Amino acid sequence: AMLLRGNPMEVEMLREIVIKLKEGSDFENKVMWYMIRVVQISMVTMEEALRQARPKNWEIMMGTLAEQWIEEGIEQGIAQEKTDTFLRLARLKFGELPEQRIDAVRAATVAQLDQWQDALLVADTLDDIFNTGLPS
Repeated sequence: AMLLRGNPMEVEMLREIVIKLKEGSDFENKVMWYMIRVVQISMVTMEEALRQARPKNWEIMMGTLAEQWIEEGIEQGIAQEKTDTFLRLARLKFGELPEQRIDAVRAATVAQLDQWQDALLVADTLDDIFNTGLPS
């Protein structure tokens, strides 16, 4: 099987960073996560750098990163489902929603969505939902 190759400059930079981190530390894991999520280092580049920097533990580290990625994806999926459900139910009850309200729902936290969904059940107006102690 052919090994996929990461960007050589990124692999070298990441390898040097990983070597300087305390192996197995929470901080090491946070730096790896930051590199993937914020810097957007590819998983292929990450794997190649970890193979070089942590030859004994690279598989464990990649597994941990993959678990976090899956967990984040599940959380995003739940939030998206709650958003879609709220918007669908609000449209059924009140008709088409103002764009400003749709934007607020899409930007809401899961806790806000839960609160608004509860309020939706007893609300007489759209404003009743959004005036439940949260900014409208």
